[in-house]
Amino acid sequence: CSSDLFTLGSGTLADANAGTGKSVSTSIQITGTASGNYEFTQPDSITVDIGQREIEVTPAAKTKVYGEADPEFTYSHTGEVEGETAAFTGSLSRETGEDAGTYQITKGTLALANGTGGFIAANYKLELSDSPVYLTITKAIPVRDVDYTIEFTDREYNGADQTLVTAALTDEGVAKGLSLAYSADGVNYSTQVSAGKDVGEYNVFVKIVGNGDYLDVIEPGIVTISKAYKALTFGDGKFTVSVAGKNISSGTKVEYNSEVTVTPL
Repeated sequence: CSSDLFTLGSGTLADANAGTGKSVSTSIQITGTASGNYEFTQPDSITVDIGQREIEVTPAAKTKVYGEADPEFTYSHTGEVEGETAAFTGSLSRETGEDAGTYQITKGTLALANGTGGFIAANYKLELSDSPVYLTITKAIPVRDVDYTIEFTDREYNGADQTLVTAALTDEGVAKGLSLAYSADGVNYSTQVSAGKDVGEYNVFVKIVGNGDYLDVIEPGIVTISKAYKALTFGDGKFTVSVAGKNISSGTKVEYNSEVTVTPL
């Protein structure tokens, strides 16, 4: 009947740490006008499970240049009960691979440790944030005199085609899979070494052609083919020698391919 009332008092645990099958101590009292008609035995088999609280770790995105060592993988975290501060052991890791590209940062050996403010590692579980975070490996830049050598050389006119640049890959450049290409306008490249014949200035571009791990590098230069001069020598005689209307003496230097006039006296 309505006068036979009972009230659940309380249940207590020995501690608030995470675990399964944790015993609950109860304090239950029966109240009401007819409570004297009842005998109540406190239950002795009540158990509860206390699940671990999640600590979420968010890695910081990182970048490095191909061939360099990995940077330190840093992170932030959230999830402690107020007043507690987590501690950590180990470190984050990443997907394997050393070529230029992106590699997801992983949990690695990072783990929780007992911290301060009553933080007990066993009460928590460590999880990475749902959104993937990456290490980006960028292409490296080939280095002059380490991966390749270049010399732009001025020339003197000789009536024939002359190469305007001397370029070569070092053993290290060859091992890296680099190659060379040449251009007169910086747009159209070929493996044909730049050459010139006539007097004047020539633009020369050398491209160090990279690959999946190395960027292209363009080395520009200006090469001059200058006029050639040769000394004219001749013996004494009843004649005059002139170049461009001017008489000259033996040993005078004149431009290559100049028109020489010999006039009898």
